[in-house]
Amino acid sequence: MPLDTRALIKSEMFKRNLKQKDLAEQLGISSAYLGEVLRGKKDGPRAQNHLKHLCVILDIETR
Repeated sequence: MPLDTRALIKSEMFKRNLKQKDLAEQLGISSAYLGEVLRGKKDGPRAQNHLKHLCVILDIETR
């Protein structure tokens, strides 16, 4: 997933006043792991699936 998708997710989290912890709970992962995914430190297939799921949750269109 491109970095701009991560930026869109972070921006949408800010707009909606959503905490990383709350989204991590919805995904069933730790907040620390979600932070690594959003920073691009984790970008394997599982991380990509989490980003896709976040886009669905936050109603973000991806290319």
